[in-house]
Amino acid sequence: MKDAATVIKSYIPELIVPPYLDHEQAETKIELWLEQLHVVLIGPALGRDCATIKFKGPADIIFDEKLEVKVVNVGSGRRSGGQGDVLVGSVATFLTLSLQNNACDECQDDRAILAAFAESRLVHECNRLAFSKFGRSMTALDMTHEVHTVFD
Repeated sequence: MKDAATVIKSYIPELIVPPYLDHEQAETKIELWLEQLHVVLIGPALGRDCATIKFKGPADIIFDEKLEVKVVNVGSGRRSGGQGDVLVGSVATFLTLSLQNNACDECQDDRAILAAFAESRLVHECNRLAFSKFGRSMTALDMTHEVHTVFD
């Protein structure tokens, strides 16, 4: 795990990947960071109580203990290295924005579902637009250049 953190940090400096996730005192070390962070995304071990889960596929399925949403998107079918980083960065951004803005009293409990829905739509549309320009040579960076267009 430590070796992967160094490689990932050199690839995308904005990612925070603590090199001690497999350390025997990882919880204590990570806890020191929590007050400074808005959103923390944790990988596959997250699928426990009160979690929001997303299954990627032809139709993304997002659910928690009380709600399920199916998102039918049209992407390109082309996947590129780094696309997961675009996904994670997008959902973290949308979740942070929803936590900071209390504009919708009715949707307070569904903010993680809404963030995952917004991410799904954004990433698939960025994928579709980038693929239409670059075809099979499309990269995840090409997708990020489409974010402004998708928001417009």
